[in-house]
This record gives sequence, structure tokens and C-alpha cells, in this order.
Amino acid sequence: MKIIIYFLLIGSLFSCTYFTPNDFSSYKYFPEEEYLEGEIISLDTLCIRYPFQIKVKDSVAIIMDYHNFNHFYYAISYLEGKHIVSFGTIGEAPEEMLSCENMLFISMNSIWVLDPNKNQIGRWSIDKNKKYSSLKEIIKLDESI
Repeated sequence: MKIIIYFLLIGSLFSCTYFTPNDFSSYKYFPEEEYLEGEIISLDTLCIRYPFQIKVKDSVAIIMDYHNFNHFYYAISYLEGKHIVSFGTIGEAPEEMLSCENMLFISMNSIWVLDPNKNQIGRWSIDKNKKYSSLKEIIKLDESI
């Protein structure tokens, strides 16, 4: 029992000591400085996790990916295999999608996609030259469907 009391007394003495900021070393200038520089390297890499549907028209393939992190749909050039644009961003915002179910690829200005969790169909347009996609219209479906 005396040993425990001694340890408590010694521990309380060390815990009550006060350190001033001057007791710690601080740096105003570092003895050696290094600067890092880099350049952005454009990679033509497309990671598709679970391609479910692929529709081809006018040398463009639209791939629907169920389980990706950012987008549901990817447009690639069919002959070269290069990524054109990703669209159908995953999210809850008005122009984003909660899920994907089906798509209809009529032309570059008319790609129809179904989002069953939001009960809506969207029409997308793709510009191959500018590598740009835009949502042209949204059709709300009846809740009973």
C-alpha cells in the first residue's frame, strides 16, 4: 500500500511541473529548403467497373456502368477506343442521377437515360469535338409507374 502512495506522490510532483514556451526549440528558419515542381500529365485512361449496356452509333460507343464512383455513362470513340466524355453524374442534385436502368442512343443529340429512383428520364447531348455533354431535358414520370 505504501508503494502505491509513493508512486502517486511522485506522479503528482511530475504532473505539476510547468513548462514555458522557451523550453521548447522552435525554428524561425529551416536550415534546408526544397521546392517541388510538377506538371500535369493527361492520361487517356478510363476505369469502368461494371459495364452493363453498350450502345454503338456513328463510331461512338456509350457505356453504362452500374457501379462507378462518379458517372454512370461514358462516351468513347468506337474505332480508336479513346474517352470522349463522361456524363450522368452520381448524386442527388437536380441534374445528377441516383441510379441508372436503361438507355436509348438515337443520335449524338438524343441520348435518353432512365433514372428509376428519381422517376425521371433525361435527354443528353454530346459534342465529340469539344468533348462536352449537356442535359437537354428532363421528363418526370408518374409515381404510379
